Amino acid sequence: MKKLILLFCAWWSVIAVAQPINPADDIVYKSDEVATIYLTLSAEAKAFFLNPANQNSEQYFPAQFRFVNSITDQTLSYQVGVRLRGNTSRTHEKKSYKIDFREYGGASFYTYKKFNLKPDVNDPSLMREPTTYLFYREMNVVAPRTHYTRLFINGEYMGLYINVESIDDEFMDLRFGHEEGFLYKASFGADLSSTAQATNTNLFESQMNDNIADSRTQLSTFISVLNNTPVEQLKTELEKVFEVDRFLRQYAVEALLGHWDAYAYNKNNYYLYYNGKSGKIDFIPFDTDNTWGIDWVNRDWATRDLNNWQRTNEARPLVTRILAVEEYRLTYQHYLRILLNSYFNTTYLTPKLNAIKSMIAPALQSDTYYPRAFGFDINDFANSLNDGIPGTQVDYGLLEYMNVRRAKALEQIPALVTSVDNPPSASSESVPFPNPSNEPLFFLKTKADQVKNIKIYQLNGILQEFTSKEVENGVEIKLVQPQQGIYFIQNNGRVYKWMYTD
Repeated sequence: MKKLILLFCAWWSVIAVAQPINPADDIVYKSDEVATIYLTLSAEAKAFFLNPANQNSEQYFPAQFRFVNSITDQTLSYQVGVRLRGNTSRTHEKKSYKIDFREYGGASFYTYKKFNLKPDVNDPSLMREPTTYLFYREMNVVAPRTHYTRLFINGEYMGLYINVESIDDEFMDLRFGHEEGFLYKASFGADLSSTAQATNTNLFESQMNDNIADSRTQLSTFISVLNNTPVEQLKTELEKVFEVDRFLRQYAVEALLGHWDAYAYNKNNYYLYYNGKSGKIDFIPFDTDNTWGIDWVNRDWATRDLNNWQRTNEARPLVTRILAVEEYRLTYQHYLRILLNSYFNTTYLTPKLNAIKSMIAPALQSDTYYPRAFGFDINDFANSLNDGIPGTQVDYGLLEYMNVRRAKALEQIPALVTSVDNPPSASSESVPFPNPSNEPLFFLKTKADQVKNIKIYQLNGILQEFTSKEVENGVEIKLVQPQQGIYFIQNNGRVYKWMYTD
């Protein structure tokens, strides 16, 4: 049995995670298909959106809305508001749109107040943003869901879009079970180096509960603790006000996937949520299309040193101060190891990307707006997994980037290399194995009298019934009426991700 424990721990990575925080797919956010959205508005409004003179407009126009996927076909009886959104996307013919379901007195669409329809014209694959968010969610980082959609305006096919879940009070409700607290959207320059930034509404724009007085005391306290606490006391004090572990998971994804237009390099594109119940601040990533080798600043993100991935000539205390704590630095490396072993590899990634590519190809082939930004054509899309495009911002194909990044990661941090002789945490943690398993059972290295403390959750958060029996050195757990998929095993204060598959 001991040999079996070591064997499975060496073959399958150990993933210790908190109880799953992100919701699964639902009736709207179905990641395995392409939906269709129809907007009908005045000819004048459509012309306004497409006129370059109006590219910076925030003006809403009324529109009729219809949403179609394999589960639902709904035409709303009330008008929605539609406006342009985004930053650089405004300068291109394939615009980015925001749909507000309540702008003209309507109600939420299911539970959603707004849609963010992004064209991601800088990415010939249209896979970088959804895949990056997927990695965040796999690592139990608070992150938006996405789905693909065709967009029609007044009957004209405007192309393939990505609907990115809005980060708002409903987003918080789905993840935390409440919407108490304050939400801040960070703009360029928000490096968290000074408490003066806390009250700067240009750097940190309030996004939730604006009807409640907010002195921003909690945000200021967090920034002060981050910058002014001696390193030897930082772990104790920072964990009182900030979800450090979730940030370390986030940073591992940010660095490995080359999300340079975020906090660590470009002091941009993130949210801070002060959770009114926990009393702590959460870091939430956003706008992840400039990843996987997309480069606008003359850097090779696949080879950049993971030990100093942040911008080193400017203040980035959220990275430098945290990683100055040895335990946090090792935890960061642990999460990099999880990513390399479980997700950032050919076995996991190749079939997933190929499936997405096959799913969206028909919608992209007839997208006449697709080539109008950077001249990408359907051949660039076809080659987007394996090849970059010389002379453009696309330095790598996605799988090409993965291969180079993996090799450099193992050179830069030799501790990421694991072997049969030194499996991660095999000697100290009670981890489920085999993982994955082709049977609805697994072994836990724990005492039989501790079984009463074990809880198993389905991916949607529902408790899973199980039986157990004592075996040598532990217990065997068998699921009752299981379905194949991902489960979370809570045991002795830790939660582990486990998969039952065929």
